[in-house]
Amino acid sequence: MAKGFYISKVVGIVCVVVAVGAVATIIALSVVYSQEKAKNNDNNLQATTPPSVTKPPSSTTAPSNQPWDKYRLRTNLVPWHYNVTLWPRLTPDATGKYIFTGESSVEFAVTENSNLILLHSHKLNYGTLGDGHSARLTTVRAGNTAPGIVTMWLEPETQYLVAQLDGYLQRFDFYIFSISFDGELADDLGGFYRSEYTENGVKKVIATTQMQPTHARKAFPCFDEPILKATFDITLIHDLGTVALSNGKEIETTNVTMDGENVRIFARKPAITTGQGDYALNKTGPILKFFESYYNYSYLLPKSDQIALPDFNAGAMENWGLITYRETALLYDEEYSSNFDKERTATIIAHELAHMWFGNLATMRWWNDLWLNEGFASYMQYLGADQAEPTWNIKDLIVLNDVHRVFAVDALASSHPLSYKEEDIQTPAQINELFDAITYCKGASVLRMLSDFLTEHVFIRGIQVKTPVFTVKIFDCCSLGVQHIKPLTYIIHCSLDEIIQTVQALKTTTYLSKERAYMPWASAINNLDYFYLMFDRSEVYGPMQDYLRKQVTPLFNYYENLTGNWSDVPTGHMDQYNQVNAISLACRTNLKECQELTMTWFRDWMNTGVNKIHPNLRFTVYCNAIAAGGADEWEFAWDQFQNASIATEAEKLRIALSCTKQAWLLNRYLEYTLNPDMIRKQDATSTIVYIANNVVGQSLAWDFVRARWEYIFNQYGGGSFSFSNLISGVTERFSTEFELQELKQFKADNAEVGFGSGTLALDQSIDRTTGNIKWVTENKNNVLNWFIAESMP
Repeated sequence: MAKGFYISKVVGIVCVVVAVGAVATIIALSVVYSQEKAKNNDNNLQATTPPSVTKPPSSTTAPSNQPWDKYRLRTNLVPWHYNVTLWPRLTPDATGKYIFTGESSVEFAVTENSNLILLHSHKLNYGTLGDGHSARLTTVRAGNTAPGIVTMWLEPETQYLVAQLDGYLQRFDFYIFSISFDGELADDLGGFYRSEYTENGVKKVIATTQMQPTHARKAFPCFDEPILKATFDITLIHDLGTVALSNGKEIETTNVTMDGENVRIFARKPAITTGQGDYALNKTGPILKFFESYYNYSYLLPKSDQIALPDFNAGAMENWGLITYRETALLYDEEYSSNFDKERTATIIAHELAHMWFGNLATMRWWNDLWLNEGFASYMQYLGADQAEPTWNIKDLIVLNDVHRVFAVDALASSHPLSYKEEDIQTPAQINELFDAITYCKGASVLRMLSDFLTEHVFIRGIQVKTPVFTVKIFDCCSLGVQHIKPLTYIIHCSLDEIIQTVQALKTTTYLSKERAYMPWASAINNLDYFYLMFDRSEVYGPMQDYLRKQVTPLFNYYENLTGNWSDVPTGHMDQYNQVNAISLACRTNLKECQELTMTWFRDWMNTGVNKIHPNLRFTVYCNAIAAGGADEWEFAWDQFQNASIATEAEKLRIALSCTKQAWLLNRYLEYTLNPDMIRKQDATSTIVYIANNVVGQSLAWDFVRARWEYIFNQYGGGSFSFSNLISGVTERFSTEFELQELKQFKADNAEVGFGSGTLALDQSIDRTTGNIKWVTENKNNVLNWFIAESMP
């Protein structure tokens, strides 16, 4: 097991060479190689005497057409190499803040004469360098003279640091812009930020990064666009007893010993010592080798570090050579983690390793084509995981997880194309909006379809060329005549009169009482969830419950017999999933035997302190026992959540706590979400959504979000790509005219505050609610009558 490396001085300096494939995705997207240039800086330093960084006088006229008022950088400066030093302080200063300081030099080429330098910068403060100047500009070529810096200022709206020069940068010349800076090492999950955890009663602090898509500028001033790749030298200054990691190999260290393993897993010490990183360590190598063969292109870095972080907003981030994960995405514990947890670890590792080629080596020019990054990784994750676990038949699950999932979103009028025009995606909020089901799931589905149509052999050949070229043509479905040309699997019919009526679709579920396979049951349950959302507050709910209970009872009895009265679990991966489906739906439809079973297991845990529930079944047992119980069950689960040392176990408990039917407990839980000491910031918005998924909690969550929108928006990631899930989640059940008007009023009331990366999600929620109203109006009576008739003995 890899041990990392250790510092034996009070302050150690670790120098790491990295190269960035796209600054926007960190000291990440990088190729590791050492690139030393002869820099004759001593003879060509141009003294400058700029004032402190200030903003020019504001104008009362309309916004200008100046370069600093545009969100896209000009193309006249191209970064070549960065030298960045970062020094995070892992103890608070006198004001109670955690800070970091840094110095950055960027060497860039000039493609067009310019008297301006624009670098992205967000929430950074600028001091002075050793010579007493705020910044300095030098030339690379001996004998040349760099223009002086007249003034510098910040543009908060477009997130620029602007340097006005007294002369012109000359075309085809190379220059170096150097500056020192500092920033807050905040707990906001973006840029260079702070993560905390407790070990043996002692608080530990991690300084870590999340740069994608527009947060590199929050760590150091840079050209923060994906096409502007460059190489990096990184120097990290850190304290005795701490470990420093970056993308590349260490080329110079002070009093450091390190393990020579190529693949290393890092996490909290208790997680590593208990073997929670072993599964990831064992599967990373085979998946990496598979992708090298599949792409016919070697992995270029000398290492592949993977680290599990206690606080991380996304699921994982494909930083080249140093992939960062949520703990639940990387760590697996045989005693506590379910087969779903294992599958998630395998697929997320495969997703991120697939990015080492698509995303890092081959990078889209601009975020409008993000689907080429995420769609490919989302498709390839199934192939990589299949290599790691060939008995799972995991490639089948793309139909459930991606194809079916994206249908509902893509059916909305407010859906968006896979690829936009470049000019349509400008602001950080617009960029963040693209990280959604269309980009990931539809992208993966389209590539799967393309592979099926071309055959996998031809598809692989197409992506193995060194510079893949794609021509994508978009057709209107109803103007496209699709013939049955093998191996095309589906024929598209567009005439509206051929749409299957709802009741006719429901009839396909009548065979489920005889079905034992996972895929049909999972597909049915996923689609029937919409019926729950639309009808669990109406008179349809009772007959629907009766019908589904009738259908699931044989499946419940089947697994009861197969597992020896629930004393074991099935051997097959999909069978294990379907056992969970049987218990979950049986309890959801109030099957008495199921409710007694889950409550007996849960209370045995409460009484004995020994949790005998199989990891596969824990979430569904926790949720149903808490739903059927009261304050005692909820408080017990809360105590277990607070004391859980296994991330996957804590996640199961956190979600299950939202299942209670006690409104006062749900209201209290909502308040906990805005207290980072109770619920980590990374989990705050998803916990609110889980509460909203509960029919009792839906209106509570909606009222809570409306009342605290400004605070939630400012504190919990208005610029985060996961923030849109909050708006979608709390409004998913909306299906009345009253709720539609509330949504529109919410949009109007908070127009000044804004919605950031949730703007599109809000429009989609209005669109979806409008569609829900129409659907319920057209189908409610027919569906009610059908459920009544079919639930008869």
